[in-house]
Amino acid sequence: MRRLTGLDLNGWKDTAARDWTPVEPGKELKPPAILDGGFESVAVRENSGHWSGGPQAALAPHGRGGGWGEIGAAGRRVALADEIARLLGGQEMKRPEAFASAVQALTYGAEEAVLAVPDRLEFGEAAQSSVLRLFKENRCSYRLLWRPVAMFLDALETGDIPNDGLGARFRLLIHAGDGIEVQTLRLRPDSDHPGHLAPERESYGSVIFPDLGLAKLRARAAAAVAADNPRLGARGIEHSRLPMALLCGKTVEKDTEILRQKNANWLEVQAPELRPEAILGGIYPDQDGVDGEPVAATFLTTPLKASLANELVTRLAGRWPGLVRLPWESIARGALHAGRLIESGLPHYFDRLEPIALAVRRGDEPEFVDLIGQDDTVPANREYVSRPYRGLNWGRGKTEMEFYILKGSNEVRHWQVQKREGPPEDVEVELRLRQTPGQSWAKLSITSPDWEPLNRSPVFLDWEKLTPIDITPQEVLENLHSRPPTIPRRIIENSHLWFWTGGDWFRHGLLDTLNSMEQRGIVDPKAALHHLRRQRREPPGSPERYHPVGTDGALPGDLSQADTERFQAFLGKVAEIVAAFAPPHLPRNNDAIACLSWTFTLCPEQAQEAIVTALEAHVSGREHPLLAPNFAITVLIQGAGRAVTGPERLGRVFRVLSEQPTNNNTINALAMILTRRAEAPAALSPLFVDRFFEELADALLEQVRQRRFKTIFRNTLSALAGMFRWREVEQYALLAERDPVASRVRNTLTEADHELARHADRVRQVKEKRDNIAAIIEYLDGKGDPNILHELNKDDDDDDNDDENE
Repeated sequence: MRRLTGLDLNGWKDTAARDWTPVEPGKELKPPAILDGGFESVAVRENSGHWSGGPQAALAPHGRGGGWGEIGAAGRRVALADEIARLLGGQEMKRPEAFASAVQALTYGAEEAVLAVPDRLEFGEAAQSSVLRLFKENRCSYRLLWRPVAMFLDALETGDIPNDGLGARFRLLIHAGDGIEVQTLRLRPDSDHPGHLAPERESYGSVIFPDLGLAKLRARAAAAVAADNPRLGARGIEHSRLPMALLCGKTVEKDTEILRQKNANWLEVQAPELRPEAILGGIYPDQDGVDGEPVAATFLTTPLKASLANELVTRLAGRWPGLVRLPWESIARGALHAGRLIESGLPHYFDRLEPIALAVRRGDEPEFVDLIGQDDTVPANREYVSRPYRGLNWGRGKTEMEFYILKGSNEVRHWQVQKREGPPEDVEVELRLRQTPGQSWAKLSITSPDWEPLNRSPVFLDWEKLTPIDITPQEVLENLHSRPPTIPRRIIENSHLWFWTGGDWFRHGLLDTLNSMEQRGIVDPKAALHHLRRQRREPPGSPERYHPVGTDGALPGDLSQADTERFQAFLGKVAEIVAAFAPPHLPRNNDAIACLSWTFTLCPEQAQEAIVTALEAHVSGREHPLLAPNFAITVLIQGAGRAVTGPERLGRVFRVLSEQPTNNNTINALAMILTRRAEAPAALSPLFVDRFFEELADALLEQVRQRRFKTIFRNTLSALAGMFRWREVEQYALLAERDPVASRVRNTLTEADHELARHADRVRQVKEKRDNIAAIIEYLDGKGDPNILHELNKDDDDDDNDDENE
């Protein structure tokens, strides 16, 4: 049998129950030892910096005031009731190590300890986690237990709750600092262990009668002490423990307390008579009958001395006739009994878990499906494991999946699951929830038998960091019911043979230049670049624009195999030139890398890597051969927008662009990548999306104010519209009604539109420009034309590179 301690550390009057007696066959177990943890508990900081708690801390001089010199500094003494009150107020403890030291002092030498905690909504998962984290490194194993459950177990053990009252409900009242905690539990049999009985808990308890809280009763006792000891009100006197000692019966009338003053004198304080009516005053709980469902009996436990406790019982009995008072140590004893039940494999209570549901769409109808149902009950010392929920799909190529989780009846949390790369095809995922009652957060995991990375490394929900969002369950379902927001179609521009052969468009084509190079035995990137930069709409003014090499790296279908191979060989030789650049042989111009970048995704991968590496060197202040020529940064940034492929390399380009000024070069590159590269959405991240989206909107507004409506304006519009391709990864992204960044962008674009309207007489084609901005605002509202990128591209002139110095 392990050394076990049950502990009720509440900060007002602490108690521990200890049972370390070895089990001897045929001998009856001795009653547990009851340890008095003292009243008005404190912890003190020693000279070493460590904290000490327990009864010894209350007697220590640390933190008692100026009369004790440096050791009496106020910051060295912490009231544990204040620390617990912070947890119940939804805050972190100021001195968690002080609380931990008090727990450890009263469980010293134990191998396992059960710590009783308030059964209140305020002591939910966050507070539970805060407490359990304090003991992760301890040898002693700590478990939390609701205080009413501990009280119930002791009453069942002592016979105050009869074991023949199956199904009966019992009300439990516990005196607390801010009122009286009330909880109702039901006695139920354990179907798995015949003859074993345990309480069943349905939900959190509550707090009633705040005027009867120990904090207010102590204040009244302090007033009575001060009335009989006027000098106690002087400044510089250490804190008196006499009021709480009188309430708990540790001190009686005319007992004295010696207090030290700041001037090193001593003050003797005498305890007055503490009459019940002076403490409880005119407080009579309203006598409107029994509240809630009928119960078999009502029990109260309080740390007050007998005369005060009896008066309190009398007053509460007007509301709950037949009220029975249990000893204050019943909570600690019940916690100890719970530990022994856990040790023997028997459930110490049954918990009806708080319902948790997942918002899903079945066909066109969204609904919440239960992961923990309304009536799901589990033995408290066992982990509840939900049935796996299947039928959810992770879309092909998507790196994120989002869930809306409903806890209880109205608390909604939003969970985004991220992977570095999306699945190669749509895969089914499986979601499962685990929960151990009263032991911190639920655990939610997602895996997939069909997708090896997720099957090998399931994603676990960090519930502690998942804060509730300001949205109702009905609004979640309405959002799921609505059609997904529009996603723009990317631009694919094709190649044409006439760039190669000449003909009606050009007198000489690219093949003539390749022939000339071969005849002269040279490789001339500049001559090829002259042809590769050409582009043309056909017919003129149409949205169809052609290049020598298509933006997806396609060559004309009617180009001969021999000419295709000649061109690929030429690119390989240019790539070798680029690879050979190294000090002291640095490039004198940008022709070679520009030539390769104008072949779009046909650019050799080693040249793409060189472009990205050079840009990374630039932002980190390092040298690189490709940075040597004039205007190298312009060529490299715009070249990266045309030529770089693959989510990994594009992600590096996005990182570089995020560290560069928002100018024509970066906007040009963003526009090219976002509107043309198939893998661009997979290379983005929420951080990049938020940053680029706002910066582009701000840039557009500034361009309108300065009336700059050439290439940079068109590129900014295209880049903004291209950002909505992020919805290929995150379906409901960039909606103004639910995304603060998108909302701010909508306001910025609206301001730009108003600016255009104010100066319409000084802006050419102002209607088209306002229509373009309105088209992007439509996307922010979830609507819009899927062909928006093509429409904006149609307005482009044939000089996309008019600001590129090569």
